[in-house]
Amino acid sequence: MAIVNHMEKFTYVYTSQPGSMQVFKQSNFWSEVMDNPALRFPNDTHILGNSAFPLMPWLLVPFKERMTQRLTRPQRQYNNVHSSARMAVERAFGKLKGR
Repeated sequence: MAIVNHMEKFTYVYTSQPGSMQVFKQSNFWSEVMDNPALRFPNDTHILGNSAFPLMPWLLVPFKERMTQRLTRPQRQYNNVHSSARMAVERAFGKLKGR
């Protein structure tokens, strides 16, 4: 599991099993945030996660489309912006792998 900032720099890395919410909950980062979120997220900052993670006050995830209800236009727009912002993570891992 890793956290990458908007400049494609790794700011936190936790090595264990392949990523999942369970792995995230085992990390020191999770413990620190649960104890004092303002320490890691001052001035209304957040991290972006994929749809495998739950929505938290400090963790923004994309809207999920349900069979019974389609996403609204603002929700689709949010997901597009969210996806674009998360591309920094993909680029950072690409650089790490030397691609």
